[in-house]
Amino acid sequence: MSSVLDEIRDQMAKFSSKFGPEIISMAEVVKLNDDDTIAVITAGGDEIDDVRLKSVIKAGNKLIVSPKVGSVVIIGKISNTEEWLMLMADEVEKITLEIGELRLDIDEDGLLLQKDNDTLKEALNLIIESVQKIVVLQGNNPDYIKLNEAKNMVNNLLK
Repeated sequence: MSSVLDEIRDQMAKFSSKFGPEIISMAEVVKLNDDDTIAVITAGGDEIDDVRLKSVIKAGNKLIVSPKVGSVVIIGKISNTEEWLMLMADEVEKITLEIGELRLDIDEDGLLLQKDNDTLKEALNLIIESVQKIVVLQGNNPDYIKLNEAKNMVNNLLK
């Protein structure tokens, strides 16, 4: 008798997973879209072209974790809608954080820290260029103008 019940349970689970609404699903990333969404193919073979990478698609402050194409992601369905949201990613290609005028990008090419038009790379380059002019026993004084500019940029960028 228990084998009949097990068979009924297995068939009901198969039926409900095929026709019932899934809440959380695994999928493979096939494309990164320009609008903070991704295109995926679910384990069941369904294609979803606009899985959100953040809760609300709008301009402004955001934290975006962009998965690599071909990686596995966990997606969740937003209740009573046909909208999907990425919950987790197996492999990450890029992380972007924007808060007000501050932007932080991390990817395999490096790290960008920017506020307004000032970047950490520019500030450090100004310091290096200024210090390179120092001669120990005789020679030129440091470039105080560039050092002051760099100091202002670093104070603007870092807490």
